[in-house]
Amino acid sequence: MPKQNKKVAVDRRFLPLLTDISALLVGAQSDAIYEAVDQSLEMVGDFFGASAVGLGTWSDSGEILGTLRAWGAKPVGDYLAALHPGREAASEILRKGYVTWNCLEDLEGLPQFQEHVSQVNVKAGSIWMYRHFASQQEHLAIGKADPAPWPEDMIEYQAAVGTVLYNALYRRRAEAETEQSQRLQAVISDVTAKMVCVRNDSMDARINDALEKIGRTLDADLCVFLLSNNPNTDIYEVSHEWFVDAVGGPNFDDVSLADNYPWLSEHLKKRKRICFADSGDFAPEAPAEVELFERTGIQTMVLEPFQAADGRCGYLGLASVD
Repeated sequence: MPKQNKKVAVDRRFLPLLTDISALLVGAQSDAIYEAVDQSLEMVGDFFGASAVGLGTWSDSGEILGTLRAWGAKPVGDYLAALHPGREAASEILRKGYVTWNCLEDLEGLPQFQEHVSQVNVKAGSIWMYRHFASQQEHLAIGKADPAPWPEDMIEYQAAVGTVLYNALYRRRAEAETEQSQRLQAVISDVTAKMVCVRNDSMDARINDALEKIGRTLDADLCVFLLSNNPNTDIYEVSHEWFVDAVGGPNFDDVSLADNYPWLSEHLKKRKRICFADSGDFAPEAPAEVELFERTGIQTMVLEPFQAADGRCGYLGLASVD
């Protein structure tokens, strides 16, 4: 009976919390949603007596890929610098949908994860998975610096809060994508208009200007223009390149793709979209491509093919260090 009364008391406190968070997020407009999410995370932390609350992403191999939003005294970098949680913890969350612990001894079956939380001083905690996609898991994580038992229905509470928080972030993401698409359409119209009557001696400058506008509109850090000047061959060269300071450069000035990046050159011959999410997407026989990613800090890249009216083929490439 005492446990049941305690549970009812927690329920009565939790429902107003969920109502307040929902109202806060629904009322937030545009970029204010991030401030509202941060405020919500603090409210969740206060409710559970936590030292840290975060929305983050793991790979299925148990590596922390990034944090969407976080609240707590400890810098996010401390979690990223610690030993990563490990494949066993990621598999456990994928199987059950969550993992929770009241003390470090509860994690003896997950030794690498136990060491991870020990390094970041999270003696008790809970991680609930919101969704799994593309070999990645999105979580709501709550941690305490001291061992302490969680409420009986911890996962149910966490799932409800996590769903509200992630739905708010995805709403803002959808709005941002719509806004970005509108900006891109305006850029395309502007580039098209300026290319109609451009002189040959101004062509390079106009293309470089177009790459910069496209790159900045799509939040890219590198934008390259690949072209095969002979419609009867599949040998591509980077004719133009725009980059931000984050990736340095130029990276492809006087570079022969066929000689320097033969593995990539073979893929370009297929004239299909090419996507790389990280250096692990490259085959063992692509050391030069891996070195390029590691040297420039590029995390993702997409190469989109096109064919000109005169038959020549090419690619527009975008890359990001984020």
